[in-house]
Amino acid sequence: MILPVLPMGTIMAACMGVGALAVAALAPRPAGARGVPARVGLALLAAVLVAAGLWQLGWYFPRHPTERWGLAAFGSGALLLAGGAWCGSRRARLAATSARWPVAAGLGALALVYGVAITRL
Repeated sequence: MILPVLPMGTIMAACMGVGALAVAALAPRPAGARGVPARVGLALLAAVLVAAGLWQLGWYFPRHPTERWGLAAFGSGALLLAGGAWCGSRRARLAATSARWPVAAGLGALALVYGVAITRL
């Protein structure tokens, strides 16, 4: 049986894009985060962002620490973890309101860099 190869660059770019949109759209005190479905959705989004950040920091960056994409993995991993914390914890949203836009802009910029590089391959 041949298993399909996951295009990790595309998956990471998608995670960064979704993370950027989520951090930018999610207010520090979201009025719509009441009820079980909203909390489950935010927790799931936070888990995906944290998993992507851990992948970047724990797997890709240690294997390529001096290369361009290794350094991009370090930056995007840190921003994905920050975005996951922002989406997963109301306390983090209240404590880090000044970091909201830099995290969203950084994730958006790196998603664009990854996306452009992938389309050029």
